[in-house]
Amino acid sequence: MTLEELRADFGGYVKLDEEGRLPSLAEEVEDAAAAAVGSGGGGLFGLGGGGGGVLGGLTTGDEEAKRRERRASGAAALEAKKLRLAATVATRASKDAADAAVYGVLPTAKALSRVAAQRTAQRIA
Repeated sequence: MTLEELRADFGGYVKLDEEGRLPSLAEEVEDAAAAAVGSGGGGLFGLGGGGGGVLGGLTTGDEEAKRRERRASGAAALEAKKLRLAATVATRASKDAADAAVYGVLPTAKALSRVAAQRTAQRIA
């Protein structure tokens, strides 16, 4: 392979990457299996495939829309997970603050009030 061929191949890779049309690992395995077996249909993992020797990731149209939809739903799911995590952390923090008040602040305040009451009673008597 010459340097020009390598550059052209890499340029094609970059173009596909920018367009979001790189084949997934499953599609590459499916294509390799189809080439080894000599069949073009069905697909190794039931992911489609019968594209006439073309990787599924290189086809246009519905596949790109489905891929964009999967990315969007994945991003939405990630945001939902982040919100649930933040809510859990906030709940735990509020419980910890309440525990600190009940077990840390209140007993101390109670003891101080008893000491103050005893001193006041001693002064009065």
